[in-house]
Amino acid sequence: MKLPIFDSLLFGSIACATDPVATLGIFKALDVDPKLYMIILGESILNDAVSIILVQAVNSYSLAEIWKPILLFFGVSIASVILGVLIALCVSLLLKWLNIGKYPAIETLFVILFAYISYLLADAISLSGILSTFFCGITFQQYGYNSLSSDSKHNCTQLLRMGSFVCETITFIYIGMSLPLHQFSFKLTFLIWAIIFIIVFRAAAVYPIIAVLNKLGLSSIPISIQTVVVLSGLRGAISFSLSMSDELTGDYRPEIQTAMLILVFFTIFVFGLTTYPALKAFKIKSSDTDISLDFIGKPLHIDSRFNNIGSLFSKLNEKYFQRWFTRNASAFSVRSEDLDIHIANSNVYQDISNNIEMDSVGSKSSSFGDESQPYETEQSPSSSNSSPSHIITGS
Repeated sequence: MKLPIFDSLLFGSIACATDPVATLGIFKALDVDPKLYMIILGESILNDAVSIILVQAVNSYSLAEIWKPILLFFGVSIASVILGVLIALCVSLLLKWLNIGKYPAIETLFVILFAYISYLLADAISLSGILSTFFCGITFQQYGYNSLSSDSKHNCTQLLRMGSFVCETITFIYIGMSLPLHQFSFKLTFLIWAIIFIIVFRAAAVYPIIAVLNKLGLSSIPISIQTVVVLSGLRGAISFSLSMSDELTGDYRPEIQTAMLILVFFTIFVFGLTTYPALKAFKIKSSDTDISLDFIGKPLHIDSRFNNIGSLFSKLNEKYFQRWFTRNASAFSVRSEDLDIHIANSNVYQDISNNIEMDSVGSKSSSFGDESQPYETEQSPSSSNSSPSHIITGS
């Protein structure tokens, strides 16, 4: 089968999206090296946006206008990032000045609503909703998340985890149900060459690029992590959805859909099942901290030539940006100190009241003629007075 250049570019733009859900699940269960986890997570999210933009570019422009989709790609990517950051800063300011921490349900709904607004607004102006939402979440985690109450933080974390799990489950159920219902247009040679090119060119993209970055001192990624990154190139929801959507046009649409469906199953089963043995074979070390939503927003300390720039941004962030977009941390500390003092005083008052009750009981019992009781009753006021004073002094 001789695939035309237009269909080849369309198939390549669809097949470049990675969706390593199974791989990330194994990484999270094993608490692998944070550097490896962040590489795979960032690649999967950014590749989805890249694949969607490339499909739109291939459908909109001819080969002679190749410079237009290149400009479109960079323009859409940069504009989507800026939009997501601006929306996150806006919601951070609102959470800073609005006192809705007493209502965790409203605060949680506030966060989810603005995250969805970033996606809808980007999609409405022909930008990438995935990129916009992704950078909106990263920026919000740095600033607005610190202004949330503890209940709202817990609610947001659990709600997003549950939503992610439900969406992934529904997606793979749909992919599994489509297999027996799909009308196959099977071309064996096309499928074999597609599998070979996906494996070979992923290795050709990962090893040289990371080698150059290591040579320039921009990263320090060992060969073991590079190999696991190559094996993490699973195809999933985005590739399957694009192949079944109206974006896929041309005379070879049935063949591309069949090849893409088989590639999804092939990469999930083959690459997904080899992830755990590869981690054990290369002895990838485990992380000392749990990989969670709180961890994702924290910077990784990697020795590179840009450490000075990173430290400069950290200083500016601590001195200005956090003060502008995050509720005053000193106010929280003062409130917590006041709360501790209030609790300590309450404990003192409770001890005093208990001692007074004991004294009253002792004075009543002395009326029954107990000879030893007057001595104990006389001693109890002094002990009751010394006990609260000792507590107050200690507090």
